Amino acid sequence: MLRAGAMWLPFLFLLSACTPQPDVWRFEGATMGTSYHVTVVGAPANVSREILQGDIDRVLLRVDELMSTWRSDSEISRLNGAPVGEWFELAAETHAVLAAALDMHRAGGGRFDVRVGP
Repeated sequence: MLRAGAMWLPFLFLLSACTPQPDVWRFEGATMGTSYHVTVVGAPANVSREILQGDIDRVLLRVDELMSTWRSDSEISRLNGAPVGEWFELAAETHAVLAAALDMHRAGGGRFDVRVGP
């Protein structure tokens, strides 16, 4: 004798098979000496692939401009080259990353060190 719940399983399976699957968009490319891969599942209807690709490219370029240790003109490279004790204004994004690194340093009792070099 089938239990009442088991009797509904075939119908639930059929209903789930009728549910439309969300679109999956994949983006990839090169940035900062490495590669990136972004997967978007169920993008909003008012966003196109081209707009999203442009947004991804802009964000990655901004991170590169601010925090690349390979670029001598990046904000972090200029900060590292500034005289000790001299005021250096940071972009909000760089400040947020450095503040998070300092929080991790403190939470880990000094075991996390954000510095790449001396």
